[in-house]
Amino acid sequence: MADFKQAPEGASLGVKMMTWVDNRFPATKLYKEHLSEYYAPKNFNFWYFFGSLAMLVLVIQIISGIVLAMNYKPDAALAFASVEYIMRDVPGGWFVRYMHSTGASAFFVVVYLHMFRGLLYGSYRQPRELIWIFGCMIFLALMAEAFMGYLLPWGQMSYWGAQVIVNLFSAFPVIGPDLALLIRGDYVIGDATLNRFLYSTSWPCLLCWSAW
Repeated sequence: MADFKQAPEGASLGVKMMTWVDNRFPATKLYKEHLSEYYAPKNFNFWYFFGSLAMLVLVIQIISGIVLAMNYKPDAALAFASVEYIMRDVPGGWFVRYMHSTGASAFFVVVYLHMFRGLLYGSYRQPRELIWIFGCMIFLALMAEAFMGYLLPWGQMSYWGAQVIVNLFSAFPVIGPDLALLIRGDYVIGDATLNRFLYSTSWPCLLCWSAW
């Protein structure tokens, strides 16, 4: 068992609290290794910011999505009304919803810039091919995530957008109809589809964990 550190005599309350935390969780060590004393290359510049910025926007999306899900009803008869309820009656709901919807667009802008930086600097070359492939897989998963989130407000644009995308999957030979049925959860887009799409929005949590 590791020895516990002791706060110096006459230390402030903040130092004592941080010492107590460090004895149980290496918060200061992680801060130094990943932030204050992190070794960065000499050519570190503006283009390297977008990976961390994408992670920040993703965390904001997850938090705002959880808040929205607390008041959302994945039901064909109630989904649109629940969005109106969030906008009009939930304190700060309009702000959280707009932050979430605008954040989705902002996230893809940041990701595209991050991918452009990867192409510009040759980050896909040996020996980093697997990192590039894994990043592309995350990008495809997030595109699917954005598509699922687009349906949830249950407006006309949402409904017909989902109808078009699902019909594209049905065009696959042999497995197309079964694949479209699997995505919809029913023969028409309705309650089952809303439930599937809502609960599929837990993907970003897994993506954050995998990226970490």
